[in-house]
Amino acid sequence: MEANKGTCIECALKTALRDLQDGKMASETNTIIIITDGEDKVNMQDYFRKENETKLITVMINGYNEGLKKISTTYMDAKLSESGALELLGLARSV
Repeated sequence: MEANKGTCIECALKTALRDLQDGKMASETNTIIIITDGEDKVNMQDYFRKENETKLITVMINGYNEGLKKISTTYMDAKLSESGALELLGLARSV
């Protein structure tokens, strides 16, 4: 999928947090996984505090985002390759 420069990472994270808090997902998981190139500003330290039980796993594809790195429980770079996909799968299974 090709980006269209219209991504709002904060909007996606706020929606995911709301779904975890308000929906049945809260009984299933406390982890959000975001896969992105990081092409957006993220300033959500107030949403992801140490006392918050929500875990954020950020998978960067050919990019970097300091705001996401600050709030992520796990922050990793993945390559668009079979080994990169296997690394991501292993991480997801460990959560």
